[in-house]
Amino acid sequence: MKRIALLLALTTALTAHADRWNVGLGLGGGYWFEGAPQFDLHFKVQANLGQVVSIGFRPGILLNVRPGVEVGIPVDAYVRFNVKRLYFDLIGGLAILFGNTYPLRAHAAGGMGVFVWKGFSIGAEAGWLQDGAQLLLRLSFAI
Repeated sequence: MKRIALLLALTTALTAHADRWNVGLGLGGGYWFEGAPQFDLHFKVQANLGQVVSIGFRPGILLNVRPGVEVGIPVDAYVRFNVKRLYFDLIGGLAILFGNTYPLRAHAAGGMGVFVWKGFSIGAEAGWLQDGAQLLLRLSFAI
């Protein structure tokens, strides 16, 4: 009987949290202070751990526009803190830059923004992509 009660409680808890997952797309543009304007597109998967804290994963594609175009794949994890209509992100991960002498680059950043309407946000991200600082503006849409 205890096993059935435990299984029922676990099933109910997992079902109640199913709506806490969301996916989205993020678009960013800015400057990597290694001499390159930078643009990226991310696919985001996020799990809401409550009303304030979320964790997520955002793989994507990036373009560094120098005299030539450099393509890369950023893979980041993040923790998001929601305060009413504002959010604050702590981001860390790795970027793989194809055709670069040093293709694997560490990435760490912080971001903040505002939810304009349900699922749509505008923000800024400041960070470090090995070996230089970066500053990006972000548009994001989540389902």
